[in-house]
Amino acid sequence: MASCLRIQPETGTLPNFDCVVRFYSDWAETYDSEFQSLDYVAPDKTCEALERHLPNKVAKIMDVGCGTGWVGKALKGRGYTNIDGLDISAAMLSRAEDRAVYNQLWLLDVLDHRIQPKEAYDAVVSVGLFIQGHASPLGIKNMLRMLKPGGIACITIHQDIFESNGYSEALRQLVDDGLCAIVEEKQEAFIMKPDIHLRIVTLRKS
Repeated sequence: MASCLRIQPETGTLPNFDCVVRFYSDWAETYDSEFQSLDYVAPDKTCEALERHLPNKVAKIMDVGCGTGWVGKALKGRGYTNIDGLDISAAMLSRAEDRAVYNQLWLLDVLDHRIQPKEAYDAVVSVGLFIQGHASPLGIKNMLRMLKPGGIACITIHQDIFESNGYSEALRQLVDDGLCAIVEEKQEAFIMKPDIHLRIVTLRKS
Protein backbone atom coordinates (compact mmCIF):
# COMPACT_ATOMS: atom_id res chain seq x y z
CA MET A 1 0.00 0.00 0.00
CA ALA A 2 1.27 3.43 -0.89
CA SER A 3 2.29 5.97 1.70
CA CYS A 4 0.39 9.20 1.03
CA LEU A 5 2.39 12.31 1.85
CA ARG A 6 -0.10 15.13 2.37
CA ILE A 7 1.86 18.22 1.41
CA GLN A 8 -0.28 21.27 0.67
CA PRO A 9 0.57 22.90 -2.67
CA GLU A 10 1.12 26.63 -2.75
CA THR A 11 -2.22 28.29 -3.50
CA GLY A 12 -2.28 29.94 -6.89
CA THR A 13 0.57 28.08 -8.58
CA LEU A 14 -1.99 27.02 -11.17
CA PRO A 15 -3.91 30.02 -12.54
CA ASN A 16 -7.25 28.42 -11.61
CA PHE A 17 -5.83 26.14 -8.92
CA ASP A 18 -8.80 25.94 -6.54
CA CYS A 19 -11.24 25.43 -9.39
CA VAL A 20 -9.18 22.58 -10.85
CA VAL A 21 -8.82 20.87 -7.46
CA ARG A 22 -12.58 21.03 -6.87
CA PHE A 23 -13.27 19.79 -10.39
CA TYR A 24 -11.15 16.67 -9.96
CA SER A 25 -12.36 16.04 -6.42
CA ASP A 26 -15.92 16.01 -7.72
CA TRP A 27 -14.97 13.83 -10.69
CA ALA A 28 -12.90 11.22 -8.85
CA GLU A 29 -15.78 8.81 -8.20
CA THR A 30 -16.80 8.45 -11.86
CA TYR A 31 -13.51 9.29 -13.60
CA ASP A 32 -12.44 5.70 -14.29
CA SER A 33 -15.76 4.50 -15.68
CA GLU A 34 -16.08 7.55 -17.93
CA PHE A 35 -12.60 7.21 -19.39
CA GLN A 36 -13.00 3.47 -19.85
CA SER A 37 -16.06 4.15 -22.00
CA LEU A 38 -13.99 6.53 -24.17
CA ASP A 39 -11.33 3.88 -24.90
CA TYR A 40 -8.58 5.78 -23.09
CA VAL A 41 -5.36 4.61 -24.78
CA ALA A 42 -2.94 7.43 -23.87
CA PRO A 43 -1.48 5.81 -20.72
CA ASP A 44 -0.48 2.64 -22.54
CA LYS A 45 0.85 4.54 -25.57
CA THR A 46 2.99 6.72 -23.30
CA CYS A 47 4.33 3.80 -21.29
CA GLU A 48 5.16 2.07 -24.56
CA ALA A 49 7.25 5.10 -25.53
CA LEU A 50 8.97 5.10 -22.13
CA GLU A 51 9.83 1.42 -22.44
CA ARG A 52 11.74 2.08 -25.67
CA HIS A 53 14.15 4.31 -23.73
CA LEU A 54 14.03 2.81 -20.22
CA PRO A 55 14.45 -0.99 -20.27
CA ASN A 56 15.37 -1.11 -16.56
CA LYS A 57 12.20 -2.38 -14.87
CA VAL A 58 13.38 -1.47 -11.35
CA ALA A 59 14.07 2.15 -12.32
CA LYS A 60 12.53 4.71 -9.97
CA ILE A 61 9.62 6.42 -11.78
CA MET A 62 7.43 9.40 -10.87
CA ASP A 63 3.95 9.58 -12.41
CA VAL A 64 3.19 13.32 -12.50
CA GLY A 65 -0.51 14.20 -12.41
CA CYS A 66 -1.25 10.56 -11.66
CA GLY A 67 -4.97 11.04 -11.10
CA THR A 68 -6.63 7.71 -10.29
CA GLY A 69 -3.61 5.71 -11.39
CA TRP A 70 -4.12 4.76 -15.04
CA VAL A 71 -0.44 5.33 -15.87
CA GLY A 72 0.71 3.47 -12.77
CA LYS A 73 -1.40 0.51 -13.82
CA ALA A 74 0.05 0.64 -17.36
CA LEU A 75 3.60 0.83 -15.99
CA LYS A 76 2.97 -2.12 -13.69
CA GLY A 77 1.57 -4.05 -16.62
CA ARG A 78 4.85 -3.53 -18.47
CA GLY A 79 6.84 -4.85 -15.53
CA TYR A 80 7.94 -1.66 -13.78
CA THR A 81 7.94 -2.07 -10.00
CA ASN A 82 9.27 1.14 -8.43
CA ILE A 83 6.59 3.78 -9.05
CA ASP A 84 5.58 6.93 -7.16
CA GLY A 85 2.80 9.34 -8.07
CA LEU A 86 1.82 12.95 -7.46
CA ASP A 87 -1.36 14.91 -8.01
CA ILE A 88 -3.11 18.05 -6.72
CA SER A 89 -6.30 16.16 -5.82
CA ALA A 90 -6.48 14.13 -2.61
CA ALA A 91 -9.64 12.43 -3.90
CA MET A 92 -7.84 11.27 -7.04
CA LEU A 93 -4.86 10.05 -4.98
CA SER A 94 -7.21 8.01 -2.82
CA ARG A 95 -8.40 6.20 -5.95
CA ALA A 96 -4.82 5.74 -7.12
CA GLU A 97 -3.89 4.23 -3.77
CA ASP A 98 -6.60 1.60 -4.23
CA ARG A 99 -4.77 0.27 -7.29
CA ALA A 100 -1.83 -0.82 -5.08
CA VAL A 101 0.77 -0.02 -7.76
CA TYR A 102 2.49 3.00 -6.15
CA ASN A 103 5.15 3.03 -3.44
CA GLN A 104 4.44 6.64 -2.43
CA LEU A 105 1.80 9.18 -3.40
CA TRP A 106 2.44 12.90 -3.04
CA LEU A 107 -0.14 15.68 -2.81
CA LEU A 108 1.84 18.22 -4.83
CA ASP A 109 1.53 20.80 -7.59
CA VAL A 110 4.11 20.29 -10.34
CA LEU A 111 4.19 24.07 -10.89
CA ASP A 112 5.57 24.66 -7.38
CA HIS A 113 9.21 23.60 -7.77
CA ARG A 114 10.10 24.35 -4.12
CA ILE A 115 8.52 21.23 -2.66
CA GLN A 116 9.34 18.59 -5.23
CA PRO A 117 11.90 15.80 -4.83
CA LYS A 118 15.08 16.90 -6.64
CA GLU A 119 17.16 14.55 -8.84
CA ALA A 120 15.47 11.55 -7.24
CA TYR A 121 14.03 9.68 -10.25
CA ASP A 122 15.27 7.72 -13.23
CA ALA A 123 12.14 8.69 -15.15
CA VAL A 124 9.07 10.89 -14.95
CA VAL A 125 5.89 10.20 -16.89
CA SER A 126 2.93 12.52 -17.35
CA VAL A 127 -0.29 11.89 -19.25
CA GLY A 128 -3.11 14.43 -19.51
CA LEU A 129 -1.42 17.18 -17.50
CA PHE A 130 -0.53 19.51 -20.36
CA ILE A 131 -3.97 20.34 -21.69
CA GLN A 132 -5.99 23.54 -21.94
CA GLY A 133 -6.44 25.19 -18.53
CA HIS A 134 -4.01 22.90 -16.71
CA ALA A 135 -0.23 22.90 -16.24
CA SER A 136 1.79 25.52 -18.10
CA PRO A 137 5.09 24.77 -19.89
CA LEU A 138 6.85 25.54 -16.58
CA GLY A 139 5.75 22.10 -15.47
CA ILE A 140 8.11 20.49 -17.98
CA LYS A 141 11.14 22.26 -16.50
CA ASN A 142 10.04 21.33 -12.99
CA MET A 143 9.72 17.68 -14.00
CA LEU A 144 13.29 17.75 -15.29
CA ARG A 145 14.36 18.91 -11.82
CA MET A 146 13.02 15.63 -10.42
CA LEU A 147 15.23 13.58 -12.74
CA LYS A 148 18.71 12.29 -12.13
CA PRO A 149 21.20 13.28 -14.85
CA GLY A 150 20.50 11.08 -17.87
CA GLY A 151 16.95 10.43 -16.70
CA ILE A 152 13.99 10.12 -19.07
CA ALA A 153 10.86 12.29 -19.16
CA CYS A 154 7.96 11.00 -21.21
CA ILE A 155 5.10 13.52 -21.40
CA THR A 156 1.94 14.12 -23.39
CA ILE A 157 0.81 17.49 -24.72
CA HIS A 158 -2.51 17.93 -26.45
CA GLN A 159 -1.93 18.49 -30.15
CA ASP A 160 -4.25 21.49 -30.47
CA ILE A 161 -2.29 23.60 -27.93
CA PHE A 162 1.26 22.39 -28.61
CA GLU A 163 2.21 25.52 -30.54
CA SER A 164 -0.36 28.08 -29.39
CA ASN A 165 0.19 27.65 -25.63
CA GLY A 166 3.98 27.80 -25.74
CA TYR A 167 4.93 24.16 -25.22
CA SER A 168 6.87 23.85 -28.47
CA GLU A 169 8.81 27.03 -27.71
CA ALA A 170 9.48 25.92 -24.12
CA LEU A 171 10.88 22.59 -25.30
CA ARG A 172 13.17 24.32 -27.80
CA GLN A 173 14.42 26.61 -25.03
CA LEU A 174 15.15 23.70 -22.69
CA VAL A 175 17.17 22.05 -25.43
CA ASP A 176 18.98 25.31 -26.33
CA ASP A 177 19.81 25.82 -22.64
CA GLY A 178 21.45 22.41 -22.55
CA LEU A 179 19.04 20.98 -19.97
CA CYS A 180 17.81 18.07 -22.08
CA ALA A 181 17.62 16.48 -25.51
CA ILE A 182 14.48 15.39 -27.33
CA VAL A 183 14.96 11.71 -28.12
CA GLU A 184 11.52 10.98 -29.56
CA GLU A 185 8.42 12.90 -30.56
CA LYS A 186 5.30 11.18 -31.86
CA GLN A 187 1.62 11.92 -32.41
CA GLU A 188 -0.70 9.34 -30.85
CA ALA A 189 -4.33 8.89 -29.88
CA PHE A 190 -5.49 10.22 -26.51
CA ILE A 191 -8.91 8.62 -26.57
CA MET A 192 -10.58 6.73 -29.41
CA LYS A 193 -14.21 7.82 -28.84
CA PRO A 194 -14.08 10.53 -30.14
CA ASP A 195 -10.71 10.42 -31.87
CA ILE A 196 -8.56 13.01 -30.03
CA HIS A 197 -4.80 13.19 -30.49
CA LEU A 198 -1.83 14.28 -28.43
CA ARG A 199 1.90 14.52 -28.84
CA ILE A 200 4.14 12.23 -26.83
CA VAL A 201 7.53 13.85 -26.23
CA THR A 202 10.41 11.89 -24.73
CA LEU A 203 13.31 13.85 -23.24
CA ARG A 204 16.65 12.82 -21.80
CA LYS A 205 18.03 15.09 -19.08
CA SER A 206 21.58 16.32 -19.63
